[in-house]
Amino acid sequence: AQPPAGDPLKMRLDGAGNPGAMSKKSSTGGKKQRVASKGKGGRGGKGAREEGGSRKRKMTTPPRPSGEPIDFTSQLGRRLLLDMLKRTHEAVMAEDTYQLFANPVTEDIAPMYFQIIKRPMDFGTMTKQLVSYPSPAEYRNDLTQVFDNCSTYNQPDSMIHREGERVRKAAYKIFEKERKKMEKEAKKLRREAARGSSGQQHQLQQQQQQ
Repeated sequence: AQPPAGDPLKMRLDGAGNPGAMSKKSSTGGKKQRVASKGKGGRGGKGAREEGGSRKRKMTTPPRPSGEPIDFTSQLGRRLLLDMLKRTHEAVMAEDTYQLFANPVTEDIAPMYFQIIKRPMDFGTMTKQLVSYPSPAEYRNDLTQVFDNCSTYNQPDSMIHREGERVRKAAYKIFEKERKKMEKEAKKLRREAARGSSGQQHQLQQQQQQ
């Protein structure tokens, strides 16, 4: 159950600069200039040509491929996605020890909730939608919505707010672990399919030769 509270919580993130990095860079740059001006003209010319050649090689080097993405519209992709979401959601719900997010919030236990929260979300609703998520990103968006609603409605010093942030951190770790596991399984299945296809082509070639 969620106790009533006042205005929505407004979060603020404060950034900090790093002047030390700038001064270090400046001092390093000065050192390079002194070293470059110390040598003879011939050596300096050679170094300049080598540096120019290095830059040219970097520009012509093609980027490394990041890996083949999973097609979640395919039958295999849908199966991998649903398995991943089921494992993730089961583990996330297990982290909700007090079942604060198990069911939709009502104004009987949270007065003025729907005046403050414009997009309610809970684990029970997500369970019903598991088969409908088109990708892991959409599931994670709803997961984030659950915890954002909690931190907005409840005061920062309340038990529910603190518990919500604890479950949030645990849920994100679970999600990333299961997502990587799914991608690893997809790569394994691709390799097996490629080996099977290569073997079939080899058998076909042998039959044609006979």
